[in-house]
Amino acid sequence: MVLSLFFFALPAVAQFEGTYELSVKKKQEEKKRARWTLAEWLEQKDRNRMMDLWLARNSTSSPYEFLFGLKSLSLSVDPGQGQPKTNENTYGGEVGAYAGVIGLRGSYEQDSARRKIWSGSLNLRLFGRQIQGTHINLGYGFEGLSGDATGDRFQTQFGAVSSNIYLTKYFGLSGEYRRLFSSQSEHDHSLRGERSHAGVFIDFGALRIFGEWRKEVLHIKDPAGVPSGESRDGFGGGVLFFF
Repeated sequence: MVLSLFFFALPAVAQFEGTYELSVKKKQEEKKRARWTLAEWLEQKDRNRMMDLWLARNSTSSPYEFLFGLKSLSLSVDPGQGQPKTNENTYGGEVGAYAGVIGLRGSYEQDSARRKIWSGSLNLRLFGRQIQGTHINLGYGFEGLSGDATGDRFQTQFGAVSSNIYLTKYFGLSGEYRRLFSSQSEHDHSLRGERSHAGVFIDFGALRIFGEWRKEVLHIKDPAGVPSGESRDGFGGGVLFFF
């Protein structure tokens, strides 16, 4: 009799033990997940501190930025059509003002052959929180050119993309590509071309000293449709002030 009761009770005991063990394990897992520890609190506090530091470094106290620069370049000019190359010294300056990611920029240049270039553009900063920092910038504007080999005056629209990349906190690389769209002068000359530059810079607070290599190619057609052109390339440098 006792033996029979034992065999009947054995499955019930096993089921109870299994249910109890499952319930206990589930509660222990829940307690483990909800348990608060000093180590976790310190880890979370450190993460919050790093987030605050990142926000501080990538935020600016004012949305307004201004810049002013001067430069000098020595360029080799190839007028094409088998003519000899010449060397010209180019001097110029630029100004800029940004409110948030939108900015206006203007520049003026004149070389030793009295060739003059002026430009003005509207700019959009796609990446980066400030101009004196790593950024990518798009620009669209107008450029005027006078005193070239044709003796004519041109006014053309252009699109540009420029970038600064800081390799350290004070040293970096810069570059710009500008596409001059086709335009017609008052004397029916047509002009299109491109201009690019690449350089290095070092910052001393608000002052930047930079070196630059430039390449320019212009395609010109006279009123009869006869093509000609000229190219310029060379090196130079200058300074920029940010405030």
